[in-house]
Amino acid sequence: MKKLINTLALGLVAALMLAPSSFASEIGGAGLGSANSNEGQDVPGNLLVVRNGREWAWAAPCPPDGSACAGGELLILHHGFQNASKADWVADFANRQDVYDAFHDGGQKCASPYFNVFGDNCDSGDLNIGAVWNFPQDAAWDQFGFNNTNNLEAFVWRRAVPEPASLLLLGAGLGLLSLRRRQQN
Repeated sequence: MKKLINTLALGLVAALMLAPSSFASEIGGAGLGSANSNEGQDVPGNLLVVRNGREWAWAAPCPPDGSACAGGELLILHHGFQNASKADWVADFANRQDVYDAFHDGGQKCASPYFNVFGDNCDSGDLNIGAVWNFPQDAAWDQFGFNNTNNLEAFVWRRAVPEPASLLLLGAGLGLLSLRRRQQN
């Protein structure tokens, strides 16, 4: 029994060590943002769209280079997020309508407060007509040929990371497998 407890404890410690850095903020760690914003904090799961192993976030109502935001503020990338490229869009979404539907499933999924202090909103009208940074240049995506001009919505993505509970379950399972194997020997 003592070996079982030790094995489970070891699995739990291993899982916690492998947990993403966002786990610290989930259990009360401090974020990077200002007092008036969630900037720098990890984005809650209900604001993310998951496609093909990537978590997508609607990050700002302006381009990521800050050219159209008040104060010229750049998009603050954190927690593994990166700007979407044309290839990323095509890999994960069928067209503009697919993106619109995904980010409006159950209400607008706007994560702008987590990436940009000045642009704490998302413009569904811009998304609806394809005014999005790095959208592919054809009518199914960019309805009016915006092609990275000012006043475009910014989206970011990161590789989906298993949640801490999943890692704990994996650690416990590996610990039990190890225990079972030792008992057989």
